[in-house]
Amino acid sequence: MPPSVYISDPADIEHLFKSTTKEHHKPVFKTLSAIRDNHDFLQPKRAGILTEYGEEWWRVRRRVQPYTAKPKTVAMYLAQMDQVALDFVDRWADLRDENKELPSDFAEELYCWGLESLGLVIFNKRLGYLEGNPEVKDVVQMARDIFHLVQKLELAPIQWWKIKETEDFKQLRQTNDKLLKYVQHSVINACKSLEARSPDSQEELNIVERLLLDDELSFEDVHVYLMDLLTAGIDTTAMTVAFTLVKLAQNPEKQAKLHDELDTVLGDRQELLTPQHMGDLKYTKACVKETLRTNSPAILTMRKLYADTVLGGYIVPKGFTVNVMLNIAGTQDEHFPRAAEYLPERWLRHHPLGPINHYASIPFSTGLRNCVGRRLSEQESYTIVARLLHKYRLEWHYGDLDPIMSIVVTPDKPLKLKMIERK
Repeated sequence: MPPSVYISDPADIEHLFKSTTKEHHKPVFKTLSAIRDNHDFLQPKRAGILTEYGEEWWRVRRRVQPYTAKPKTVAMYLAQMDQVALDFVDRWADLRDENKELPSDFAEELYCWGLESLGLVIFNKRLGYLEGNPEVKDVVQMARDIFHLVQKLELAPIQWWKIKETEDFKQLRQTNDKLLKYVQHSVINACKSLEARSPDSQEELNIVERLLLDDELSFEDVHVYLMDLLTAGIDTTAMTVAFTLVKLAQNPEKQAKLHDELDTVLGDRQELLTPQHMGDLKYTKACVKETLRTNSPAILTMRKLYADTVLGGYIVPKGFTVNVMLNIAGTQDEHFPRAAEYLPERWLRHHPLGPINHYASIPFSTGLRNCVGRRLSEQESYTIVARLLHKYRLEWHYGDLDPIMSIVVTPDKPLKLKMIERK
């Protein structure tokens, strides 16, 4: 492994990101690069925005970000996301036991909700989890296996996979191929849809169709980007929601305040959420942001230094990897007054607890290489939290969570939330 240092001070984080604007190399997912660079279908040195950097990364990023990063574009998917949320909330109500507690495997439900919601946006169709389609759980498991295997291979003291094909590397290759096969099937269906489309059709194009019609993206580029979206877009969003629900259950006074906002904005109306509704759900958004302050699903992001850089008063040599710890600054009173308390109010526009240093909480990273799916993830999270808490009050009776640290942070306890109908 290359020599590395760890930082968490917002001033150092700001300096790092500004000094690496042109060379924003993240030395991670190199195992995926190795697999995709030596693949019969995929193109060498075009392994996708998860792994590439420099001109190749920007070639793809600048073409795909209008479809997943622009607020107005993401708002177009709101009604679809909302319908998925409504359906899953109804399902979860049926899963409760006699004590109104959700099952021990509720985290799996969140993963499947995340994929069903993301899949509807990407492919403009329901993937069928609620109808018993086993493929949804298979894709969720593929994404989780990729994260697990990448971490196991790339954080090992000795990188044996660079010398020979280890059993874990072989499994990662097989999982990558299974995910590619799933994406290929979906792309074929999108191609057929485009061929059958009337020239004067007013129907909105889905993300796959938009990507396929982009002259500056190759057929292989489309597949790799969809694989990256599915890999990175399920676990992170699901765990953001998981920790938010537990935080709200642990803080009933904040949950009551959220209920008040939802009753005011949504009332008892049954229509799907609109951008106007979303704009009014300020406390809902603040609840999610407050969760991300201390429970970002990703524990770190990285940058490789291409020049000597001063961090924390020390010269860090060129070639070092700098690991940015994403959750530490958020827990410190010097950056967030009363940091140990769950206070969504700090994120409201008037900042009642004082101004917030942008670099003290960057769960989606920041700068040019921030998360391309951030807007999608945020909208998914706000929607499911709003729909669940509009109808139900949550309780939690199992003590504090001690998050399990991996590429994506997960709770250490089953998510047996008590879900009680509101009067």
